[in-house]
Amino acid sequence: MFSYNHDSKDLVNQICQDLRNSGYRTWMDTDDMHGSTLDCMAHAIEQACLVILCITEKYKTSPNCQSEAEYAYRLKKPFVPILLQSKYKPDGWLGIILGTRLYIDFTKNDFDSNYKKLVKEIEATIK
Repeated sequence: MFSYNHDSKDLVNQICQDLRNSGYRTWMDTDDMHGSTLDCMAHAIEQACLVILCITEKYKTSPNCQSEAEYAYRLKKPFVPILLQSKYKPDGWLGIILGTRLYIDFTKNDFDSNYKKLVKEIEATIK
């Protein structure tokens, strides 16, 4: 499941499609949202075996993103953080959730090498 701010939609969609092409089942809110937004978000998190947090400053300031991340954290869902905004340092509630976790910085290096790091982290996390 991807937790992201819609300003990052294009890059997140590319990552999502590549994961699907590699055989992973993924969920984005653009795939299947019916009824209450909060109910759909909660259901997606509850069903996820892993949450990918797509970090930007707008992610941190979005109430919906905060709700998703905090709910996943409360449910102790495994998560993989990826940084999508150059030079952004998570702080506040997001900094607390991330703790000392290292994130994959999609603003550095090329997409393919970061994608490989993401797949490796997903595999290590869901085992």
